[in-house]
Amino acid sequence: MQPNNVLQRTGDHHGRTVRACMCARAGAEWPLCLAAEAGSLEGKPKGVRAMRGVTAIVALVVLAACQTIGTGLRGNEQGEVQAATAAWATAYDSRDPSRIVNLYAPEAVFWGTSSATLRDSPETILDYFKDAPKRPNARVRIITQEIRLLGDSAVSAGAYTFSDLRDGKPVENPARFTFVFRKAGGRWMIVHHHSSRMPSP
Repeated sequence: MQPNNVLQRTGDHHGRTVRACMCARAGAEWPLCLAAEAGSLEGKPKGVRAMRGVTAIVALVVLAACQTIGTGLRGNEQGEVQAATAAWATAYDSRDPSRIVNLYAPEAVFWGTSSATLRDSPETILDYFKDAPKRPNARVRIITQEIRLLGDSAVSAGAYTFSDLRDGKPVENPARFTFVFRKAGGRWMIVHHHSSRMPSP
């Protein structure tokens, strides 16, 4: 991977520009930044070398903290997306059409497992789930899930199994899903949902 603005000017200290890596690039590349700075000190007066050494240490501490915080935030967001996916399953199990539709953004698009048309409005999505109360025993169980974070958006893809009672006997229908979420007002909303039956092995 090619570095992207590996070194960036971040401030000025008594006429000397302090350089540090961008926090966004914290990881395997940022030690190279400090090494580059250290290499530029050859032939400089002792006082300059000492000051630059202190600057490098401070930059190292700040960047390490930045990396830790960034990793923690991404971990939290991944958990939030996982919870948002689970919230959809909980809403589905409630058999309340309004509760399900409230998880979709107004501009969401939805390919339902048994839908012949693309649902692209709250009204058409509600229409898909309108008969949910007529099947009070229908449930969904998430089997596998992979999450990818994309800034304020995230993808949750995996497999789930729908279950119900038919003629008093339990039936299961494995399916696969893709949710695309967008975070707005601190809440992850569904902007795209695709669901289809799992093909036979």
